[in-house]
Amino acid sequence: MAGIGVALFTAPGLSAPEHFEGREWVGDLLALTGAIAIVPYLTLSQKVQGEFGTVRTVSWIYASAAVWLWGVALACPSLLPGSRLAPPVMEGIWIGILGMALLSQLVGHTTLNWSLRHFSAGQVTAATLLEPVFAGAFAWVLFGEGLSAYQILGGFGILAGVWVALGVRLRDAGL
Repeated sequence: MAGIGVALFTAPGLSAPEHFEGREWVGDLLALTGAIAIVPYLTLSQKVQGEFGTVRTVSWIYASAAVWLWGVALACPSLLPGSRLAPPVMEGIWIGILGMALLSQLVGHTTLNWSLRHFSAGQVTAATLLEPVFAGAFAWVLFGEGLSAYQILGGFGILAGVWVALGVRLRDAGL
């Protein structure tokens, strides 16, 4: 249910074959790969944190991810002709990069890792599906961006799927 909701919510348009003519599909493929990779990542991270703690675990995870991503970034210009390692204009870019690193990575992902000490990997994974719903709601409220009927329907599908996934777990826990 939530998977169908995510597909509807994030689709560029149900009749947009031009989306696949350019390089936009590369970002979609990377997002799908990340979505699939989060399950083993959270499961393994939960097991490791029991022994080493959150700070030590995320320190190793973030350091190894940084090394790996620099390798990918350096390879991308040769793999995708026309792509660049850095934007052509650097003014203000580093503030954005720093903000993404501090807010998204250190706060957001460390909170996900910390929550593994209190919830199952399945519950945390289900909760991550709420990200596009909150992002869309914030974009609507803060920036006046509209949501299509498909996105609204997809948002309700995501909410329903997460409710079912977490509701069953909460009922099993006696809550």
